[in-house]
Amino acid sequence: EIANPIARKSLAEGLKQLWAMRNRWGLPDAIHIELARDVGNSLEKRNEIKRGIEKNTAERERERAEVRELLGIEDVSGDTLLRYRLAKEQEWRCPYTDKLISPGAVIATDNSHQIDHILPWSRFGDDSFANKVLCLAEANKQKKGQTPFEWIMDTHGEEGWRTFVARIEGNIAFRGSKKCNY
Repeated sequence: EIANPIARKSLAEGLKQLWAMRNRWGLPDAIHIELARDVGNSLEKRNEIKRGIEKNTAERERERAEVRELLGIEDVSGDTLLRYRLAKEQEWRCPYTDKLISPGAVIATDNSHQIDHILPWSRFGDDSFANKVLCLAEANKQKKGQTPFEWIMDTHGEEGWRTFVARIEGNIAFRGSKKCNY
């Protein structure tokens, strides 16, 4: 499990390239991967990056404590934490249907709620937090490989799209690229 979305995307893109080469020329004898994350940064920039990482780590630990308290569980997995962060950001509502998401849905094993890529991963390759949403499984199933615009226009028309846009615009937690993805 790779927690960093940029690292996940880079690995996925690298694997796509490797598969394309394998399909064309067969398996290579060896693979050499170089990672140059912070090589060109100044000490000040590296310290800024370090502070950002420490801040994010502290925030995730605080959120894990919130999940433990809310749900009364000891072991909070990365998937449960992700589902919790999405539900909290969405004000505990499915953005597609506007139905309430219960706190238990973040650890639900009945698959009633799923993590969806707002812009389909198969088409856009974005697996970042900004491109994810916790939604009802039924909505995710109906949406399939479409963008929210394509799906809502096909199923609910312009009035449904205006209602959806108003719902997304009304959530102040959605900022930047996440709001653009919707």
